[in-house]
Amino acid sequence: MKERDNVLRRLSINPQTKYAAVVPSSLTAIQVGSYIGSAVKLSANHLIAVEIALVPVSMRGGRVGYYSWDPLPDTSKDDDNGDKGVTQTTEPIAAASTPLTPTIMTNGVVISQKVSFGGRILTVNLAGDKIVMIRVRSHAPIVEFVQATHTLVKLGSAVVVWTKPGNEARLVAVGQGVTPPM
Repeated sequence: MKERDNVLRRLSINPQTKYAAVVPSSLTAIQVGSYIGSAVKLSANHLIAVEIALVPVSMRGGRVGYYSWDPLPDTSKDDDNGDKGVTQTTEPIAAASTPLTPTIMTNGVVISQKVSFGGRILTVNLAGDKIVMIRVRSHAPIVEFVQATHTLVKLGSAVVVWTKPGNEARLVAVGQGVTPPM
């Protein structure tokens, strides 16, 4: 596998390795009760989604809560003075002209949502009593994970891989019509 920085990395797979297709979705697909993983940035003391992945019940099992994540292209275009708007892109991250921004991964269940200027505000239960509000712009990249098999992986596929210690692939998510975020 070649990483974003063009470093080749060898990963091992086994019968327990899971596979998912990453397919385009939309803000309207996010409902109360949806489990989401959202890479967010902090801006003016609130969280703004840089990207969101809907995760089906059958695939829940990752870490709930929040933790540091990779710098990602800043798709939010947030200047705290309004919505400048961008069009979602399917360009590979290496080719994107959008600057990178530090992000935090937030994983949890949407417990409420309301329409706001240029998008929505999601209230997400990360774990126990940890509740956050995430601002999602109408143009934020939103994808959905769908269970798949190893046959989805082809030479040159855009993937994101979660690993176990020892470079063992735990989950391989393959872009289908989008470059996997995260």
